[in-house]
Amino acid sequence: MDFWIIILLLSQHSQITGNLDNAWATHFLEEAEKLNFDQKVLKKKVNTEHLQHRKILQFTIILVSAKDFSKTSQQKDIELINFCYDILHELENKSCALPFKCIKKKDMIIKHPMDLSTINLKLKNNQYKSLEGFEKDIRLIFCNCYTYNEAGSEICYLGEVLESVFNKKWIEKITHQVKQRDELKRVRDDADIESEHWKKQCRILE
Repeated sequence: MDFWIIILLLSQHSQITGNLDNAWATHFLEEAEKLNFDQKVLKKKVNTEHLQHRKILQFTIILVSAKDFSKTSQQKDIELINFCYDILHELENKSCALPFKCIKKKDMIIKHPMDLSTINLKLKNNQYKSLEGFEKDIRLIFCNCYTYNEAGSEICYLGEVLESVFNKKWIEKITHQVKQRDELKRVRDDADIESEHWKKQCRILE
């Protein structure tokens, strides 16, 4: 479960618990007043209990966040690899990708050689730490294609076709990722609002 989803659930739980707790405390003080108990002492006791409950909830949130953040780096790596693999497989499955799957020995004059097989190997070895690194290698393939082959040649044409496929897929994936990030931010903002509402409820009896 996503970190912010967990926080949201905790926040919603705390709001419900807080509302019930406040209702109980108010009723308790009203009944105590009827019995002529010392209101000052009782109110202090109720506030102490509220504070203790709040500390317990905060501690729970800290434990959850620490556990999830320990997995954040690994999760990001997995998401990065999956993102890149989706695009790579899309390119590899195109018939126009054949000349770019593996560099031939006669093409070793290329100063900075790059092909789809090398990118695949780098993904398997977790060598990409960012999307920019992956994109740079993909675009290096096309750059080499246009640099070391005559304009208008068949291989340049195939390179243009494959680059067009890459650009379309890249934009689609990036757009989808941005939408997911915006949705996550919305959930996070909602969680912050719920948390602030709970804090205000807890301050009622303070």
